[in-house]
Amino acid sequence: MGSEGQCQGCDSLGQVDDIGLCSVCAAKLDRDMIRQKAWDYSVTAFGWPVEKREELRKSMLEKYGEQLELIAPE
Repeated sequence: MGSEGQCQGCDSLGQVDDIGLCSVCAAKLDRDMIRQKAWDYSVTAFGWPVEKREELRKSMLEKYGEQLELIAPE
């Protein structure tokens, strides 16, 4: 994590990353990016083989569900 501050996702005080998220909210954002197939923005998908990305998404959906956690739906 980067510095002390207030999380932009949950308003908790503590360590936040470079975009102002705590580790819990950063993980939620990453899962949301995978749910939306925003591969270029997902930390987890970075460097992941293109042909295996759908497998990553499927396993994440099985574990955490389809509902967005941090990003507001359109």
